Amino acid sequence: VISFKRRKDKAVEQSEQMNVVTHDSISPLDTPKAQEVIAYTLGTFAGVLTNEELMVLDNSLKAFIIGESIQQTAVNHRISKFRTHDVYHFGWNIAKRLKISNTIMAEFLKSQFPWQLADVEISTIAKKLSSDEGAFTLPKVEPRLPLPSFPLAKKLGIC
Repeated sequence: VISFKRRKDKAVEQSEQMNVVTHDSISPLDTPKAQEVIAYTLGTFAGVLTNEELMVLDNSLKAFIIGESIQQTAVNHRISKFRTHDVYHFGWNIAKRLKISNTIMAEFLKSQFPWQLADVEISTIAKKLSSDEGAFTLPKVEPRLPLPSFPLAKKLGIC
């Protein structure tokens, strides 16, 4: 009887310790991949978007990462020389690191770049995230490689 009680007490103690671990889990925003994606996004669009647009894109991306609804559109205009394929590659770079489906990423992209993607269906965006056909400035970066900010403003001749 005593050994059973000891085993039961030990099992309860271990169970309580495991609960503590699960309650202290880190925010999805604090993961290295999320931090990398946020830094990539802000660094890539610095100088291309206004500070307000960058802030909205940052907030939208963070809400997207933690699964909250997105309240605002970051870019309400067409970005000169920034092609549809650039938006696709931006989305692909993020989706692959965060392990998000192409369709979910396509919905996010359409919400944040509605003018760039005005004539493109979500299903088409989802299919073309990895497309290398046509002209583009923003490259795809393999998920196993680091994702540094891309000098987009310089490449587009904005700065």
